[in-house]
Amino acid sequence: MADVTDGDAIFFIEEKDSGDAQRRLVDAGWRVLLFQAGCSERSFFEAAKKAFPMDPPLVGARGPNWDALADSLFGGVVLTESSLAIIWTDGRELQGANRRAFEVAVGVFEQVVENILNEARCGRSQTRMRVLIVGRRA
Repeated sequence: MADVTDGDAIFFIEEKDSGDAQRRLVDAGWRVLLFQAGCSERSFFEAAKKAFPMDPPLVGARGPNWDALADSLFGGVVLTESSLAIIWTDGRELQGANRRAFEVAVGVFEQVVENILNEARCGRSQTRMRVLIVGRRA
C-alpha cells in the first residue's frame, strides 16, 4: 500500500488495508472521515450532505448536482480543516451499481484535491486532503 499520509491524492485501496490506512492517518494527525455512500447517486448525495464539511451547504430537492457538491466540499474543507482524509468504505457498491455516477464522484474528489493543492501552491491555504476509495478503478 502507498504511503497514505504523504501528500494529497486519491488512492484506491483494498478493503483489508482500510483499517491500517485509517490508523496511519490518525497517528500522523489527519482527521479521518469514514464515508459510506450506498449504491445510488441519491444515496451518495444524502451521505455527503451529512458527512462532509460544506460551505455553502447543499440544499434543495432538484436532485444531485455534482458541480455544487465540488464547490461546497472545497469551501468546507478549506475553511474548517487542516488535514482531512476521507475513506470511502463502500465505493465499490456505487461502482457496481452505477459506473457513470462512480466515475463522476471520483472526478469530484479529484477536482477538490487538485483545487486544494492549487490553493497551497499559491500560498492561500495550508489545508491538506486525500481520499481513499475501497475498491479498484477499472
